[in-house]
Formats: sequence, C-alpha cells, structure tokens
Amino acid sequence: MKKFLGLFVVIVAAGPALGADMSVPGNGAPWATPSWTGCYGGINLGGVTGGVKDRWTNITETPAGAGGASTAFVGFATGAATVLPAAANATLNGSGLSGGGQLGCIVQSDSWVWGAEADIQYTGLDGSRAATSLGNTNGGPSTIVPGQITESFSSRWLSTVRGRLGYAMGSVLFYGTGGVAFADVRYADQVCFLGGAGIPGCNTASANETRIGFAAGGGIEWEFAPSWSVKAEYLFVDLGTTNFDSAFSDPTFTSATITHNHHLTENIGRVGLNVRF
Repeated sequence: MKKFLGLFVVIVAAGPALGADMSVPGNGAPWATPSWTGCYGGINLGGVTGGVKDRWTNITETPAGAGGASTAFVGFATGAATVLPAAANATLNGSGLSGGGQLGCIVQSDSWVWGAEADIQYTGLDGSRAATSLGNTNGGPSTIVPGQITESFSSRWLSTVRGRLGYAMGSVLFYGTGGVAFADVRYADQVCFLGGAGIPGCNTASANETRIGFAAGGGIEWEFAPSWSVKAEYLFVDLGTTNFDSAFSDPTFTSATITHNHHLTENIGRVGLNVRF
C-alpha cells in the first residue's frame, strides 16, 4: 500500500509539469489538450487493506441455582457474558492485491468535469485470529472453562458505481468520487469449551453474502497523449455490518447463543490506464 501511495504523490507532483511540457514530436509546439468530454474504459492495479471489527453480544448466562427442580440449564455458565467478548472483540486485518477494469463517461464545462464511473475488481482479502477466553484454569471465573476462539473473514471481489466531480488544469484532472459499493464477504466464528467442561461443545456460525455499502475517495488523472490517460486513485469503502447467531452444539442449552457482529471497511490505492472512445 505504501508503494501505491508513494506513486500517487509522485504523479500529483509531476503531472502538471509533464503536461505543460508535452509537445508534438517534430515541431516543438505545445500539445493542445482536447476536452475531457467522452466515454472511456480502462484497467487498474493496486493494493487493498481491510479491517473487520468483530463484536460478540447477546450472551445469556444460566441463572443462579440452575439445575434444580425449578430451573434448567439454559445458557452459558456464569461469567461467560464477560469473558467471551473480552477475548473475541477485536479487529481482524488483511491485505492483498487488487485489480480490474472500469468504464465511465464524463463531461467538461470550462474547467469543471463531472460524470460517472463503474468498476469491478478482484480483492485478495483474508484475515483470521485465535484467542482463549479466561476461565477456571487461567485466571478467569471458576464457573466456566476457557473458550477456544477462532475468527476469520475474506473478500474476493468489489464493484462500485460512483459519481465523479473534478477540476481540469489542461492535461491534468483533479477529482473526487463517491457512490455505492458491492462486495462479497465471508465470515466464520467459533468458540469451543472442551477439556474440563461439564458438557463439551462449540458455538459455530458463518455467513456468506453480497454486501452493499458506499465508496468515497479521490485522485488525479493525467492525459499523456490524445485519448490516453493514467490515474492514481484512493478509495475508502464501508460495507456495513453483518450479523448472525450461533447456537451451542447441545440443543438442551436453549439460550446458549451468541450474536456475531462484523463491520468491514477497505482502503484501496491503485493506478489505472484509460482510453477515451
């Protein structure tokens, strides 16, 4: 990611000077930049980082005195609602390459440029972690054995449909962009109570869905030849929160459920090549 941000800075610094110095080979005359108006297509390549805020909620504990004539074991042991979130609540991070293509149309009026763009690209995002909650063998409550926790996420593609608004300085265009984002997201969580548990078992759950969120960012584009341009761009993507529940593997514990909440955001830095039709 640092390499792509560095390239962005280089293009921002050098673009206007390069654009001013462009000339038509053989005659030494300045190259007259045509209007940015038109439709275009292109490809992009960059890097992506993703972070998932994982939060576990709605953990029900078995009431005191459970197991007697009037109360059944219905939830987790006393203390679980405290020690499980303390171990499970975390941010999972991942990074990878991104690459794909884009199509768009823009219109120029004086120095202002506006339009719309759609893109789709691969995002190689994966993240995971493992943790152990406190329990009766490692400094936690005596009522519960330690829980062995695993959490993971992945995302393999991202698509956005965005508006573009910019200001052209000859062959250099500075712009902001924002719109709707679509991405596949996959989550998997598990906690197991094994050695020493009165009734060993696990809470296991996962989700696989297409999320809808928003994307916003900006960039700089330089037309280095008639109808051809390169760009450096940054996008922030927020894909909202996915919620799902897990239940204990022994169905007699009817309230031993957990709500798993996952909020994914992505940061993308990329360079692209466009050709105007």
